Amino acid sequence: MLESGERQSRRGANQMSSLQRSGTTRWGSHYEYVPSMLELYNATCKVLENIACDGSNSKTRNEAEGACSSIQSFNFVFSLHAMRAIMGITDFVCQAFQKQYVDILSALGYVS
Repeated sequence: MLESGERQSRRGANQMSSLQRSGTTRWGSHYEYVPSMLELYNATCKVLENIACDGSNSKTRNEAEGACSSIQSFNFVFSLHAMRAIMGITDFVCQAFQKQYVDILSALGYVS
């Protein structure tokens, strides 16, 4: 990725672009995962393709090949973009509800 110019090399660059984990139950952390996955989509595909070709055993290669074909499917890509749009709106509304000075009508006004 560095050679192709897709990523720039700088101090701490690898920490800035890590894929967010979706393991926590907080809503905000799930929303952060989606843009992170979109940002690293091409790199994730390349890594899975490399593992599918050069994996240490057939099980690893088969799992990587299956994961690669799954994330390259139309349904996955469409769902990822739809989730980003929907969760972006709902995340904004949730943050508005958490602020004590915003009432429900004002927060609902953000949706329209």
